[in-house]
Amino acid sequence: MIVDSHCHLNYGTMMEDMEGVMARARNSDVETILAINARLSEYHDVLTITEKYDHVYATVGSHPHEAEKEPGITTEQ
Repeated sequence: MIVDSHCHLNYGTMMEDMEGVMARARNSDVETILAINARLSEYHDVLTITEKYDHVYATVGSHPHEAEKEPGITTEQ
């Protein structure tokens, strides 16, 4: 079994050709995909993909390079 453990399915050309992306993954024996969410504000896009494809899972988070664009995120507990 092949797992793609880090991809950004919600980015431009991927979103435009999602069926093609999934077909190519299937043809390459990729059985599970982990879609990485780099910005909390984009989580809805990633969640929508996971709802459509049962072999795709998502992370929730903000990449450190994107943190300044996510003012609600803090390191305080």
